[in-house]
Amino acid sequence: MSSQMGIGLGHVFRGKMVNVIADNTKLVGRAVGIISDIADVTEDVAKSALDATQGDTKLAILVAAGAPVAQADQLLSENAGQLGPCLNYLKSKQNNIA
Repeated sequence: MSSQMGIGLGHVFRGKMVNVIADNTKLVGRAVGIISDIADVTEDVAKSALDATQGDTKLAILVAAGAPVAQADQLLSENAGQLGPCLNYLKSKQNNIA
């Protein structure tokens, strides 16, 4: 039941815990892997995004996917913390530019 609640609340995305504040070495390493996988970026880009968001993994995923921090924060607010719609929005914007 708690897993379903986590998914429903947007704490889990694609089977990975994304509602994590990476505030120690172990969590930073884990968060970088999660960001890299979900945003499909290198670990260096993931680490930079994590640094830019002060360890906020969910926010860093959107930053790594191309959103400025303020826009990423706004997208999460507008979408009740759900990453899927935010990533879809960013992907659609990138496709319109290309």
